[in-house]
Amino acid sequence: MWWALIVTNLCCVGIFALHPVSLRPVRVLLAASAVLEASYYLILTAAYRAGDFSLVYPVARGTAPGLLAVWAILVLAERPSPLGLAGILCVALGVAIVGWSGRIGKPGAALALSLLLALVISVYSVIDGAAVRRVDPLSYTAAMFFCVTVMLTPVLLVREGWSGLRAAVRLEPLRILGIGVGQLAGYLIVLWVYARAPVAYGGAIRESSVLLAALLGWRFLGEPFGSRRLLGALVIVSGVALIALRG
Repeated sequence: MWWALIVTNLCCVGIFALHPVSLRPVRVLLAASAVLEASYYLILTAAYRAGDFSLVYPVARGTAPGLLAVWAILVLAERPSPLGLAGILCVALGVAIVGWSGRIGKPGAALALSLLLALVISVYSVIDGAAVRRVDPLSYTAAMFFCVTVMLTPVLLVREGWSGLRAAVRLEPLRILGIGVGQLAGYLIVLWVYARAPVAYGGAIRESSVLLAALLGWRFLGEPFGSRRLLGALVIVSGVALIALRG
């Protein structure tokens, strides 16, 4: 993950060069978001060590839209329409059905960490949503990833050591490259949406990515994709349709 952030930062050099925008108006928001997103990486790795992918990812991503809707209403004064609110709830319900239909093992610490992840995701999402309405999303994204990397580097050097970090890049260079480029592209799209649409709606649709995660878990991790996950998929699609029809 650290090496992927390095790749992301290298990609961001071009963004800084093309968009030399001052971020002073959102420097407090940027700092707060960076702290939370650095925490996200640390909590995520701890959660994946503690529990199954089919528990951690769906619970974290499925709970976040509901929390995000609450923060968007309280902080950004957004007022989801009845259809939009129903859509958000459908997405969260569908994601929960998908997530809890697999072999999740014993929840315990993994469940607690997943719920903590959901809280962190929802808070930094609403912070980012407020920030990109005041400054250029491209420059904000580049600066955020840089700050996160600076914060994580001393932590990982203490925990893993330089030899451990060096071993990781030797083992998975292509995967690191793909993650680094992919996470930047994905987050740029998210912030572009946040700048143009209600954060609660964008966050809900974003978390429907758990469907793809379920398919990948079935294909590569041997996890089931039966009738319950199909039901969850249909509920999520219904939720996205309601959000699109919010009027």
